Amino acid sequence: MLAARVRVPMLVLGVALIVVASLLPTTTVVLPVAFALLAIGYACYLRVGTVTAEPRTVAPPVRGRWVPINSPADKVPSHGLHAYGQTYAIDLVHQPEGEWKPELGWRGPHTRPPERYPGFGVPVLAPTPPSRTGVGARSP
Repeated sequence: MLAARVRVPMLVLGVALIVVASLLPTTTVVLPVAFALLAIGYACYLRVGTVTAEPRTVAPPVRGRWVPINSPADKVPSHGLHAYGQTYAIDLVHQPEGEWKPELGWRGPHTRPPERYPGFGVPVLAPTPPSRTGVGARSP
C-alpha cells in the first residue's frame, strides 16, 4: 500500500521543512508546504492503521509444546514497530517435554548450528486452507 510507504517520509520532510523555515527570513512558501506534508502524512498514518476486514479464526501453525518469547500479550507492537507485519507477531521456541530449553540471545561469533535447536526440522503448518485467487499466463 502506497500510504504505508510514504507516511513516514512525509512526516519527516514536513518537520525538516519547519526547521528550515525557522532559519529563513521569509517563510511564506515553505511553511504551508511543510504543514501540508505533515497533514497528508498524518492522514496516511491514520488510514493505514484502520482495520477493514473481519477477524478470521486460524489454527496454530505448529503442533506440540512451543513457548512464546515475544508476543502481543507482553506489548503491542510486539517487536517495537507496526511495519512489516510485526504488530501482533509472536516468536515461538520449540520445547519438547523433558528436553533442553535453548538459551536465547547473542553468544558471539560461535553460535550453535541450527541442527542443535529442538525446533529444527519440525514442520510448520499453514494456519488456513490454501486458496488460489487468480491464475495468470505465467502461473504454474
